[in-house]
Amino acid sequence: MGHLWTFFTHLHSLAGPTIMLLYPLYASIRAIESPSKLDDEQWLAYWILYSFLTLVEMVAEPVLYWIPIWYQMKVALVAWLVLPQFRGASFIYERFVREQLRKYGCAAVGGHPSPKVKKVVAAPHHHRRRRTSFSHIYRSSMTLPIAGRARGQQLIVSRSQRRRRREVKKVAGGKGGQGER
Repeated sequence: MGHLWTFFTHLHSLAGPTIMLLYPLYASIRAIESPSKLDDEQWLAYWILYSFLTLVEMVAEPVLYWIPIWYQMKVALVAWLVLPQFRGASFIYERFVREQLRKYGCAAVGGHPSPKVKKVVAAPHHHRRRRTSFSHIYRSSMTLPIAGRARGQQLIVSRSQRRRRREVKKVAGGKGGQGER
């Protein structure tokens, strides 16, 4: 009975790194390789929150030393953040972190798009251009599949790149629009 009790009392030394690092590492790799963006957001949010928790823990170590169940509380919190049934990391990020970033004016959040990512905004009906085979050009961003890339990976083509391609086709005398995308 003594060996079994010793095993259970030291189980947290295995559970902590497994829950906090090994499983998230595995799940992050799977998320990167999947075409879905939802799981990418979950794991980016997890690593942001885990980094913040580690920094807070480093700063507050003298106080946390006096809380006897701190490590068990931390493992339970991180398990809630990690487990896909709860999606705790996404919940905390959406509810608290993103709101604070917007409130205090972080440039990356809150209406300041990066130069590489442009929002697609539909123009009013009277401002829309005539539909042609080039209708995909008028969107503010477009993705093209690239041969040899993994499924789900695409190249983002900017508006200026599309404009140059059209000009090259005009100079070359190409009709364009037939089977292109």
